[in-house]
Amino acid sequence: MKRYWFWVVSLLCLVCVWGAPVPARVDIGRFDSAVVAGFYPVEYGAGTSFRWTMPQASLHLAGINGGTATLQLNASARSPLTVEILMDGTVVPLVIQPGFARYDVPLTLPYALSGERTVVLHVANPDNDGRRDLGIALDDVRIIPAGWNWPPLGMVLLSLAAIWLLSLLTRDSGVRLPWRVVAATGAVAVGILARRGDAPAILTVTALAGALIAAVIHAQWATLRRRRLLAICTVAIVASLLVWRGALVWQPLWQSSLLIGSVAFFRLRRMLWRVLRPYRQWLAVFLLVMIASQSWQLAIGAIVMGIIVYFGHTADPCRTRGWAVLWAAYSIVPTVDAWLCGRGIRRGTAQALSRSVGLDYLRGLVVLFVLLAHTPTLAVYGNEWIVTIVHWLVKFAVEAFFVLSGWLIGDLIVTELATWTQPRALALFLHRRWARTLPIYWLVLALVVLAGWSGATLTTIGTYLVFVQNFWSIHPPYFLVAWSLSIEEWFYMLAAIVLSITAIWVRPQRALLGTLVLLIGVPLVLRSWLSVSTDWSWTDAIRQFVPLRLDAIASGVALVWAWRRWPFVARYKWVWLGGSVVLASGFIAAVQIFQPNWEHTPWVRVSIIPVMSVGILGLFPFLAALQRPQPGSIERWLRWISMLSYPLYLLHYPIRQTVVGLTGVVGANVVIDVLVTVVFYVGSFWLALCWNRELEQPIMRLRQRS
Repeated sequence: MKRYWFWVVSLLCLVCVWGAPVPARVDIGRFDSAVVAGFYPVEYGAGTSFRWTMPQASLHLAGINGGTATLQLNASARSPLTVEILMDGTVVPLVIQPGFARYDVPLTLPYALSGERTVVLHVANPDNDGRRDLGIALDDVRIIPAGWNWPPLGMVLLSLAAIWLLSLLTRDSGVRLPWRVVAATGAVAVGILARRGDAPAILTVTALAGALIAAVIHAQWATLRRRRLLAICTVAIVASLLVWRGALVWQPLWQSSLLIGSVAFFRLRRMLWRVLRPYRQWLAVFLLVMIASQSWQLAIGAIVMGIIVYFGHTADPCRTRGWAVLWAAYSIVPTVDAWLCGRGIRRGTAQALSRSVGLDYLRGLVVLFVLLAHTPTLAVYGNEWIVTIVHWLVKFAVEAFFVLSGWLIGDLIVTELATWTQPRALALFLHRRWARTLPIYWLVLALVVLAGWSGATLTTIGTYLVFVQNFWSIHPPYFLVAWSLSIEEWFYMLAAIVLSITAIWVRPQRALLGTLVLLIGVPLVLRSWLSVSTDWSWTDAIRQFVPLRLDAIASGVALVWAWRRWPFVARYKWVWLGGSVVLASGFIAAVQIFQPNWEHTPWVRVSIIPVMSVGILGLFPFLAALQRPQPGSIERWLRWISMLSYPLYLLHYPIRQTVVGLTGVVGANVVIDVLVTVVFYVGSFWLALCWNRELEQPIMRLRQRS
């Protein structure tokens, strides 16, 4: 503990400055435009700067966290005016007189983890100056606590992040780390006390600048001169956005800092983990308690995770099927620990992997189709036919992802099918699947919670942790692409457990066939029945519910089994290829000609998924046998994109939301829209490449192979 006394001092200092009864002041007229909504531009008069409210306005205040307090408004009006103040479910009417004066409203605020409060100002009978309806004029707003409060946890963590970044950026100053941390703590504490109302915005900017500078410093691909130029360009872009769009870019800037700063985190993880690793048990307890405090569903999830962590290290994967599943779940912990310690990184030229050329081409194409469908400017500049074609391409891409996933894991299962009579095969299969997919997925979820895309919080996104968000309900809007990952994860677990248990009584070949019949037949029949007997949305319900989509992945497993067992499947690959193209194109043409609005047409709802799956299955015998010893430039690009497919799929939509948030509405300016499209694609590929090198590839190398 003596080695880290300075962090303890820093934490105590932050608790004091955030919990002390210091007024949280917001200067409405000048600095704090980030917290206002429904206000007219800044005006000057009466010796101060102020803003007029519209008939309905709101303030987002931070820095207070429960207990008795006083809301103080420095306000004026053109004539005596009644304003209704709504805060935490309490409505207080207040009569505002002409001339700036302070008005006090007593409040009792509930204790919560979040320190932010929203104040709504409603004027039923506004004044009018001939051009606009006016409410009241506000100079500043203060929340004055009556005593010490519990510090807002989010603000304490953000303050610690700012202190760490400041100490990191001054490490070349020659001052020892403890005194750099103390100095950074003092600077942050002074800023919080001086401007506690808008301290979150200040700390966000500090974290943004620190993360960007840290990312630039650790950009090893660039020379020192290029890093400096990149830093100057970054500062200029951020300053231009703030001048151009003002308060509207605070949240997108924070989101972009998290995306870019994640790369710096990967580079610095060894240093961070070296400090935290001795206290990893306490850190795990803290995280589980924080998760459990959000909702009863997350509390159950936290208990299950605690049981896995507590008992998993003693689990024997060769004992029973239950112990095998427990061991596989716990195996993610040492794998992530090894990655945080810096293992698994292989610098220099990447070694060639034994991958199927044709399947890499398919994977690269379908990823490009998904990116094309989610391009921000597609709906604005694409005509009806282009948008329709892209929508069909993305339907093809999603089905191809499922079938391709089934083919790849089916190849692993069929190769080692004789070993599935033992629990060890189940444990190893789940370990390799979960270690491959879960760490990167959970890290993206953490970014979604911290950045708040689409209003996501830990409470609202809790179902995503265990993939039940679309099990039998409409998928929430917080992380849209996760619906397909949920289907894949459930298939991995159900298929492996059913196959392993069935192999106890029958031969592995028959166990596999029985498993495939179950996982293909039940979803197909259930989905067809619901498509005919209900009016459920095909896009949001039938297409995305987990129990209704397991057959697509199972069909890929069945195909690889047939390809291995029956030679004619590979021998007549051109027949299957031609038949699949004719079937898919004919079906799409028939639907577009006869039933263009097919969402409520029973025969289309029943047949669209089976036809698309069969059409895609026909491509695989040809693609699996494709060999190109010397591929061309386009083919090399497709293989490169294929290598990045998983992080690219996960990260491209948050990047899209961030880019659109930075620039505003798409379609208002052609030049800006071109820039948005370029940044979307370049940013998606760059970030996916960094995540692939620093996270995905090391984790894959750290998986157990036997």
